[in-house]
Amino acid sequence: MSWWRENPGQWLRVKVPRPAAGGYGWLSGFLFAAVAALWGVAAFWQNSRSIEGDAWIAALRVSSPFRFFIVGVFTVTACYCFRRFRISRRMILPGPISVPTFSREGEGSGIEVERLTTNFREALAEVSLEAPSPMPGGSQQIDFVEVLHSPAMESSSTSASMASALGRLLSLTHVSYSYQVNGVLYRAPGDRCSVTVQVIVLPKWASQSITCTESTFEAAIRSAAYEVCAFILPLTRLVEKPPWAAWHGLAIPHGLFRDVQEAQRCKFSRRYDEALGKYFDAISQDPHNPFLRLEVGFIQEQLGLSLDALMTYQDVIKLGLERDLGHFSWMRGSPAYFRKIGTHRNWWRSALLTARYRQAVLLGMGEQLIDDWCSYKRIPAGERKRDAELQHLGTRIRQMFGAYEAGFAEYLNDHGEEAGDGGRRDVKALLDCDFSDEPGDEGGKLLLQEFFQFVGQSKAQDLCRAYRFRRIPGGTVSRVALRLMLVWAPARRCWTRATRRDLARREPDSAKEWKAPCELKYARVYRNSHLAKVRKSTSKVLAKISGREWQWPMTVEHINREIRIAWFSGMPLLRRSPWHDFYYAACIFAIGLLPLERGRLCNPEEISESGDRNDFTASLAGEAVDFLDRACRRADSSSIASMRSWIVAEDPDLAGLRTFTEFVDWEDEHYPIKNPAYLRPVDVHGLELTRYQHHLVEKVAGLMVQIWERRECELLSTHPHADGMLQRWIDEENSTWTMARAFVVDRHHWQTRFDFIRTMQEFAQINSFLFEYPCPSYSDDPVMQLGESFRRRQGADDSHQLFQDTVSSVHEHRKERMGDLGELLGTERNLKEQICITEPKASSQKDIRRLCIERSRMWARLEKAFSERPGEDTVEVLGDLASVFEEPGRK
Repeated sequence: MSWWRENPGQWLRVKVPRPAAGGYGWLSGFLFAAVAALWGVAAFWQNSRSIEGDAWIAALRVSSPFRFFIVGVFTVTACYCFRRFRISRRMILPGPISVPTFSREGEGSGIEVERLTTNFREALAEVSLEAPSPMPGGSQQIDFVEVLHSPAMESSSTSASMASALGRLLSLTHVSYSYQVNGVLYRAPGDRCSVTVQVIVLPKWASQSITCTESTFEAAIRSAAYEVCAFILPLTRLVEKPPWAAWHGLAIPHGLFRDVQEAQRCKFSRRYDEALGKYFDAISQDPHNPFLRLEVGFIQEQLGLSLDALMTYQDVIKLGLERDLGHFSWMRGSPAYFRKIGTHRNWWRSALLTARYRQAVLLGMGEQLIDDWCSYKRIPAGERKRDAELQHLGTRIRQMFGAYEAGFAEYLNDHGEEAGDGGRRDVKALLDCDFSDEPGDEGGKLLLQEFFQFVGQSKAQDLCRAYRFRRIPGGTVSRVALRLMLVWAPARRCWTRATRRDLARREPDSAKEWKAPCELKYARVYRNSHLAKVRKSTSKVLAKISGREWQWPMTVEHINREIRIAWFSGMPLLRRSPWHDFYYAACIFAIGLLPLERGRLCNPEEISESGDRNDFTASLAGEAVDFLDRACRRADSSSIASMRSWIVAEDPDLAGLRTFTEFVDWEDEHYPIKNPAYLRPVDVHGLELTRYQHHLVEKVAGLMVQIWERRECELLSTHPHADGMLQRWIDEENSTWTMARAFVVDRHHWQTRFDFIRTMQEFAQINSFLFEYPCPSYSDDPVMQLGESFRRRQGADDSHQLFQDTVSSVHEHRKERMGDLGELLGTERNLKEQICITEPKASSQKDIRRLCIERSRMWARLEKAFSERPGEDTVEVLGDLASVFEEPGRK
């Protein structure tokens, strides 16, 4: 094993420990020594017959005088090589980590050694480095040389000593762990807590001492666990997994490892703003890591930041190799970041494929991009941070998608629309239009949505073309899923065109403008070139002859035929389809159930041509739920659990399906909860994001109520002016109101929300409280409990739409309540004059107690103003927002 080697990294020049490759060199030595030992054993049984013609018997006779030496030496060598092989395997897998009980420096220091050692073991287990089962009482590893000097080797009885030594040698071949962590706990100057740990790597290597100093022993223990794992990770094969594949053979900075682990912990607990902040801290230390950027894009999608996620995926694609994008630029060479030798040279291909796939899907879901694209035009004047971000993103998107404008104009002309009249359908000016919530702008937004879907399908076609014969990296999408995208994308465009036609019919002024048919003349999209025109004309003829024209409403037979063609064209023989192939097929069926008007259910006039509405929608919903059920039966339980929020709330393709009884029954079967959702709104994800902002104010107000009530109790035992306690209380109160105002004004800006949450966590920790705010799910929303009451009191046909109207009303009331709070807080100057407090010049304990009571009551009124409970027909608010600041808050 070559332990230390000089390896110049791309950022740092570091010495990286490198174990032998799998320990197979020691395995070869063991096999050779074992064969030699067996040869010596065979020398004991060689007979005295003639040696003529038997060369191997002659060799045995020659080695017979040395048989004791051969057996002894090579038996010891075989045991030693096998032990080293087991150590190498335990090191690379990795095996368990032994953590003996830490020692403490100084007696009577009040350090709970056993509890803190257990906390350290739990921290190691949380970061996917296995901890041993018998922690404190584990067997002690015995050094190999100690056996040779043990009393058993010096026994007077030769046979007994040999049997004992052989037994001890064989026992040494069992290796329970390869890593051992020793630690010392002690108090640092300034009443701070420190822990010093050292990693012992068998047989006789050790790391440098690692010292972590924090305000508490718990925080120091967690920091030490992160540093230990950052040291061990490059020695194991776990470094080959994302996001650490780029660090193969390099020392991982412990700060990077800590940020990634904390980001993953926040992500799994639905604390998305905190996870996003941690991932950006990690990216600042590893800026070219595509896997970290992918995680950022996933969280941005969950937070409703669609434009941000779109550009994040574009940045990942630009980081990749251009030859994977279909260009002949191999002569330029690979970027330095991607240059890896051996089996790790293609570690980045899965990230590139995932980024291209998610970008095509996000463009296909054009309605999400439109909401984000037009949102900065509706932001109040004080909300400058998100406004500036969206303007910058809009500029980048105009530059990136400008090449598709000519092709989209030709696409509109092919479908009977005039695209060059200088109006809203002038494609060159489409991206520069300022849309609003006025009804007259709805048609322009739908046209821009169709443009995004046009671009998304073009990118999906490029992606399928690039991976037509190329090997798809493991752990990503399948070839069938790529083929199904060519069915999913035209289905989304067909739905958008049907929505535009429905809007023209509902608006008398715009009914004359719509003269184009709703169906798609050809499924694929083409750039504006001569070759594309020839291929486009051929596609029209073939689609008409084969009956594969896309029309709205989509029939079950047509969807089944398209899915069957994509399935067999992308699936190799004798291969079991993964679960997400069936999920994508379910999404295609669910597109036929999407409402043509926002906030409404399926329009009965749009599907009257296909027969009875209930039979038509029931057939689509039945097929979609059937594919969902088949997908869940193909996946393991952990994968289905991780997809729960995406399936039941966030995926916009399933928005129409979630309102059907078939989906509710399927959810009760696969995702049982204590309060089942009998009726579901169309936009579940939007409702969750609005409540996320709304509920944060309630949680902060509840925390401040507890803090001021505790301060009132502290007045009985502590003088408020001691050690500046009163001034600290005032500073924390004023900072909380300042951050609350910034949050209410910039509530759509995730960095402002993150700063607000982090500030409240610091205040809570100072006052011995815990503040963690996960994104609330729909199952915890009071709106969900209204579904059963609507279902009981109304008819089956009317209950769904009445419930949807009630949800839309609650959604708008929550937005208005946040806006009203912003008006009450006013400008920063009014906030300081009306709400913030200053230290009284001459304050008695009675006056300070009155201050605590008044502040506690003020925060309690604010908490009630944002607390909700289900009523008879709607969600009721427990308090009045206008009465929050009735009492004077200034002393």
